[in-house]
Amino acid sequence: MQEINTSIGMEYWYNKVFAVRAGYFYEPKTKGSRQFFTFGAGVKYSVVNVDFSYLIPTLLNNPLARTYRISLSFDFDPAKKEKDPTTVSP
Repeated sequence: MQEINTSIGMEYWYNKVFAVRAGYFYEPKTKGSRQFFTFGAGVKYSVVNVDFSYLIPTLLNNPLARTYRISLSFDFDPAKKEKDPTTVSP
């Protein structure tokens, strides 16, 4: 069982525009002993997504302490995903 990393997370979207996230990651001591909580948020506007997270380690003197992560992503065809399957295109 020491070859398996365990993680769990939750995400809540408000109005398909704002997201709030939280999670926990656990790795056995024999594989690196990374153990931390993450909290974050995201914003989706048109084709642009911006996500932010903050990492809080559970162990002292962790090199990942107070780590911020920011990501920028693009979804160039969001209309295709939201298309009504009952509508027939010409």
